[in-house]
Amino acid sequence: MKKGFLYITIATMIFVFLSGCTKNKKNDILGTWQQMSFTIEDENSPKILWTFNTDNTVIGEVYRNDRLVSTSKANYSVNYTKLKYRLDITRSDTSRFDVNLIDYRGVYAIGELKRDKMAFVRVEGNNDNGEWTTGGDCYIQLEFVKY
Repeated sequence: MKKGFLYITIATMIFVFLSGCTKNKKNDILGTWQQMSFTIEDENSPKILWTFNTDNTVIGEVYRNDRLVSTSKANYSVNYTKLKYRLDITRSDTSRFDVNLIDYRGVYAIGELKRDKMAFVRVEGNNDNGEWTTGGDCYIQLEFVKY
């Protein structure tokens, strides 16, 4: 009897802990983030900002010389599946979520998500030919700092 009660208590505590972590991850992603570049930047390099809103929309903005040149909007969700956090970026229609001429719709494995830094890798999405695929064909690694 005592063992059964102990197992139920431990299972409940694990469930509460994991539920709380998901909520924290969802809150940590909120706000405006600057996408980092993996190339050497100069004065003509774009500044790319992503804003994750509480209504589960994400807005991507591209600035050149402090002037907004393009903007795009999509929906997002943060989920905990298969022992990892995932970020899903979707559109309600079939149009692209273009940020700096790249379609970022897809499913991402979240590698790091803290209050001032985040990184994720796309594991499902459109490849260079516009075909939906999984694995290396759609690979994109993104890193951000809080703006």
